[in-house]
Amino acid sequence: MRNFSLFAIVIILLISCDKTVNRSATDGCESLKQGLISNNETLVKTSLEEIIANLPSTKYTEDNLTALVGSVQSNCSITATFDCFNCIKTLPPMTEIYLTVGNSATRIVDLSYNDANMIVVKNLH
Repeated sequence: MRNFSLFAIVIILLISCDKTVNRSATDGCESLKQGLISNNETLVKTSLEEIIANLPSTKYTEDNLTALVGSVQSNCSITATFDCFNCIKTLPPMTEIYLTVGNSATRIVDLSYNDANMIVVKNLH
């Protein structure tokens, strides 16, 4: 009976453990590089979404896009810049970020926001 009680306690503890996955600042970097090199919009979008998820805030603000560009540069070794926030006059407005891997061509990614004002990756060109 004592062994059963101990076994039951261990099972309960295992079931109730937090199964949160610790995300790294470099999550998405390798796939982002591959997506940029191969001009694969789906891979770039998925990879950037992983990187965005690791930002302190995913709200669509100039400060958060600056943090995104900084994260891509420092964690992924990709040259990343943007000229102006929200200056692409579409509905809703967008921001273009420029991404370059090594000597490959520069790709432009359009970022905008959803109804909750969260960063959304729109297009690659």
